[in-house]
Amino acid sequence: MKALFARWMEALGPAGTVGIGLAVFCAAFYFGTIRPGEQRLAELRLEQARLERIHAQRVRDAEGGSVEERLQGFYNLLASEQLIGKLLKTIDATARRNGVVLRQGSYRFKWEAGSRSGRYEVTYTGQTPYHQARIFLHEVLRDLPMLSLDEVSFQRQQITSGTTELTARFSMLVRRDS
Repeated sequence: MKALFARWMEALGPAGTVGIGLAVFCAAFYFGTIRPGEQRLAELRLEQARLERIHAQRVRDAEGGSVEERLQGFYNLLASEQLIGKLLKTIDATARRNGVVLRQGSYRFKWEAGSRSGRYEVTYTGQTPYHQARIFLHEVLRDLPMLSLDEVSFQRQQITSGTTELTARFSMLVRRDS
């Protein structure tokens, strides 16, 4: 077997050996990187089409009817009061999954005068490496599109420290369920 392999290597020469190596590398790269990327792209395109259908339906619902019906359509787009607990659990789970230690949270809820909506603000402080904080913020905004990131700050206490102090303030418009 070794003799056969040695004869093939001798017959191919250095250029043939490099060529075979490149062909093997290209095949591994294609099946390890390109194919999974194409599959992920197809999944994202399906998700985009689904979201565009939902958006178009909501636009149709909001455009039709009287002013009161359109206003009610807007309020229906807002998150319900009952969603707040689930939202906070999702943020906490995302932080734990990404290694972000949330030390303190401050919560403020304020109803707008004469309105059926309110504003729920959540401010978190914690310590984490900078890159993990960025991943945490990205995943929270991806998983909870009804949130807005109003303010974020990073502060490093010591230059040699691997962690930063994260302060993030999120807010969400909420509809009154009564």
